[in-house]
Amino acid sequence: MAKQENKPCASNCAGDESVRRAWREVTAVDLSFSVQQVQTQRLAMTAQMRQALHVLELDREALAEYLSEAATRNVFLELRGSPRASGGAGHRNGPALVETFPAAPRTLAEVVGQQLRLDFARHPAVALALRLADDLDDRGYLDPYSAAIGARFRCTAADYEAAVRLIQSCDPAGVGARNLEECLRLQVHRVPDDLRALAEYLIRHALPAVAKGQWSHLARQMRVPQPQLQRAVDAIRQLNPFPGRDYQMDLAPRLWPDIWIQRTDDGYAVAVADTSGGLTFTAGEYLHIGRETEDGEVRQYLSRMYREARWLHRCIVQRGATLQRIGQALVELQPEFLERGRSALRPMTLRDLAVHLGMHESTISRAVRHKVVAVPAGTFELRSLCSAALPALGGTAPVSAEAVKQQIRQWVASEDPAHPLTDAHLAEKLAASGTKVSRRTVAKYRDALGIPGAPVRRRAVSCDEGG
Repeated sequence: MAKQENKPCASNCAGDESVRRAWREVTAVDLSFSVQQVQTQRLAMTAQMRQALHVLELDREALAEYLSEAATRNVFLELRGSPRASGGAGHRNGPALVETFPAAPRTLAEVVGQQLRLDFARHPAVALALRLADDLDDRGYLDPYSAAIGARFRCTAADYEAAVRLIQSCDPAGVGARNLEECLRLQVHRVPDDLRALAEYLIRHALPAVAKGQWSHLARQMRVPQPQLQRAVDAIRQLNPFPGRDYQMDLAPRLWPDIWIQRTDDGYAVAVADTSGGLTFTAGEYLHIGRETEDGEVRQYLSRMYREARWLHRCIVQRGATLQRIGQALVELQPEFLERGRSALRPMTLRDLAVHLGMHESTISRAVRHKVVAVPAGTFELRSLCSAALPALGGTAPVSAEAVKQQIRQWVASEDPAHPLTDAHLAEKLAASGTKVSRRTVAKYRDALGIPGAPVRRRAVSCDEGG
């Protein structure tokens, strides 16, 4: 029997060679440890830089509080007055408070509770009603009765309804309702007598159709003249669907201009409000103590406080300089806006403003946050002036999104009430004026302006016809 000789194939040889080559590459790598010095550049955010950006971002009220706290911690700082007492740098006779809101409005629970104690002091359900008054939401509504409510207040459904009826008898009318329909029904007594029955029927059975503006369908279904139906709908719209909003609204902050831009004989003058609030240094006495004392800890402490006080002063000065440059940039980039307001606002993003000033976009973003500018056309938040450009047609200049919103507002205000402009019609009018905007974008802008859709704005007759 012949002995069979095993001969390696070519594929095996090639595989072995690839393994040997890989092993040589691995062994060629230097796996020894060594110390090498490498020079790189990177931006490190120091504590001082973070403080400077924080001071730049604060509004006037927050900055005043921040400086007050700093003055209590640092012996080299003394705070006299406040931003309200100081006028404006270079503009002592500038505008004072732009918009003032009530100082401390009473809450809805307090208003209802006071009425319950005065009018229903001896009623058996008044104790539960007082507890329920604290459960009124921002709209002035209460939740419907449930097992969870019964367990929480330890009451039956009948007890709950009795307490709710007490709350609903209080002002404002409609308070204590469980839904929109009930809220409007609680106010229907305010509708004129000749329209009350029709209004109550619409509230009970046709609110969705009223919201959609289906006047013709409703008039045919109810067999009433369309002008009379319109008058009833107008009366319903005079009712308050959310009676708690007037009490539970968040207190809006007071608007103090951070930048004033005024017209002069030579053009425009830019002035920045003095937000230092009278912050002054009292370096003499404590600096002398620090130099004369032999206590190392005291000397180190006073030296650190002195450096922090100097740096805070520098941050405030830099904040004012940055706002001054932003105000001057508005004069150069938005000349029409200064006189005509938002409708003449040119496209301008934060990046555009940063490039114009030669600053970083994040710095500009912090600088315009919570800041207010007063110009001849009115008072505006700085950030709201940054608006993207919308595509133009026919070689016309780009238009800002904010200017388009103002145009939509003007067209809706002057539309025919019987034939209101739809979103498609508004898009067509914008295209005719040289701005390409889709119908969906128009709808988004309209919603942002708080303008309802065309079906809701449609009216069978004008208010002057009166039926």
